[in-house]
Amino acid sequence: MQSRRPILFTLGIAAALSSSLASCAGVRPAAPRAIRGASHVSFPSRDAALTGGAPTQLDGWLLRPEGPGPFPAVLALHGCAGLYGSNGELTPRHRDWAERWVSQGYAVLFADSFTPRGADEICSRDQRSIRTGYERNRDVYGALEYLESLPFIRADRIALVGWSNGAMTVLAAVAAQTQARPAALPYLPAVAIAFYPGCKPSLERREWMPPAVPLHILIGERDDWTPASECIELAAQARSAGAPFDLIVYPGAFHDFDDPAMKLHVRHHVSTTASGTATIGTDPAARADSLDRVAAILRKALQ
Repeated sequence: MQSRRPILFTLGIAAALSSSLASCAGVRPAAPRAIRGASHVSFPSRDAALTGGAPTQLDGWLLRPEGPGPFPAVLALHGCAGLYGSNGELTPRHRDWAERWVSQGYAVLFADSFTPRGADEICSRDQRSIRTGYERNRDVYGALEYLESLPFIRADRIALVGWSNGAMTVLAAVAAQTQARPAALPYLPAVAIAFYPGCKPSLERREWMPPAVPLHILIGERDDWTPASECIELAAQARSAGAPFDLIVYPGAFHDFDDPAMKLHVRHHVSTTASGTATIGTDPAARADSLDRVAAILRKALQ
């Protein structure tokens, strides 16, 4: 029987963590809807150079633990299906992670890159006006500036986490060189975590290496939307550069393996695969490991 243990490519981080460890489509609301336990916030992207005028005013949802703080925080980036489910609230995956993080003592900011730009999702079409390395990368730094300005947030203890298209944005944001990063930003993220990103764009960018902050990638071995092979190649480059970079490959797992309860199925109308389809759904073993692993990463980096 094939082993189901995750494959760990250690590039300088995981050894320190070992002792701590034992996108259904969204529907865009006409306007931001109330999300249980979250405050609606608004802040500017840093995309004025791309708009040729005023920056895009982004929507966000901020969740925080009880008490005055200051709290370490997680800046969370949605995938190509967007931030919302059909009920107008956070999707089950976003809600599940947010509730866990808040219970662990972290504030959580979800930045919505789509609704303010008139999009609901970009999985099924090529949306060149919302690119991971351009618009969304600048959204990250607008959100970081906003978070770092809040008196109840520990500006030096912010993690950057993304899924799929949002994970690709994470890779763009932590590149060694990026025009999106403001020179006067007080603090970079303390750590970055990318769930099943497409690694090919980073492979093709010489200025990407080495990442500017410690980076962890978690991906399924059988992911046919964002192939693990490209991330393995990126890991090899990072290893040669001595970068603080870990790659976890989960045997047998597909895209969206960390969703709390998504039945494994084939998604159609996928614009970025040759077949136009991708297999997505929960993998219980990979999900369980990722919950523990991410908790340990955040505990080490933020507390």
